[in-house]
Amino acid sequence: HQEWMDLCVGDKLRVQAVLDDASWIATDAQLILKAQPDKDEGRIRAYRLQIALMELAPKTLRSLWKEGWKGNHGTPWSSSGGQTVYNRVCTRRDFEKMVGKESMQKIRCGDVDHWDITILARLLTDSARFVSIKRSQQHSIDALRRLRNSFVHEDLSKNTMTQREFDKKWDDLVSHLSELSSTLSLEEQKMMKTKLEEIKVQVIDQNKIEQIKSEFMGLQYQVQEMKENMATKAFVEDLFKMHLQDNKNDVLLDNGVTYQLEKLNCLAKGSMGKVYKAVCTEDASKIIAVKICLPNGTVDRSKEEAKNLSKI
Repeated sequence: HQEWMDLCVGDKLRVQAVLDDASWIATDAQLILKAQPDKDEGRIRAYRLQIALMELAPKTLRSLWKEGWKGNHGTPWSSSGGQTVYNRVCTRRDFEKMVGKESMQKIRCGDVDHWDITILARLLTDSARFVSIKRSQQHSIDALRRLRNSFVHEDLSKNTMTQREFDKKWDDLVSHLSELSSTLSLEEQKMMKTKLEEIKVQVIDQNKIEQIKSEFMGLQYQVQEMKENMATKAFVEDLFKMHLQDNKNDVLLDNGVTYQLEKLNCLAKGSMGKVYKAVCTEDASKIIAVKICLPNGTVDRSKEEAKNLSKI
């Protein structure tokens, strides 16, 4: 009375049916279970998506990079090109924060076969235009990177996936890879489609799982490194306050008296601007309020308001 998915290899089966060879059914059931029990199908789906994301997707992006480089520079990509690319991005702090220090060294070495999705996606869509690709391919690269990140942060820890989840992500993956390979040779396009078909029926290879796990560990290390390089909201606010404290503005009035504006001391704010406290630089007992208008056409209104107040 057990469901097939609850059976284990070696369970004794009692076949309640009028058949010529009941023992054959029991043996066949064991063979099926040895191949993969139904309860492990979710793990197989996650595994197949892993293989596609960690092996096939980077391979397609590498081919796109090489093809684009040759088209832009007239010569095939070689490892010496890594130094050229590195020299153009090494001074950009934003770039290093996005890919991490280890990836920067991989770029410098120029061995494109060791570049992962993070490096390839960043370089292929970079504003420096190292290679020329279609806008639709840029969108597919961004979508592919998001799909990979979603898998790393959500699906990897679960180590399972429903058929519905798998079908949706697999279809998205195939669509994006097809777009990315659209400018490659017909032979490469055919190879990619063949590889996708192979992966979709692939059984779990424990050695490959360990290899992928190691790659994901490296990826998670990169993510952690990038997080450490990122500034938190509190850090930015503290930095901004320090900047304001160190850079107080002096306000020179029409009467020739200079006041120091205390930007951290906002007395009031409204639709026209903000009012701050200001202290005379020569006599600290002299305090005034300074209104700073918003850049939305309120300056003239504020001048008129100031004239009216001066008459009181």
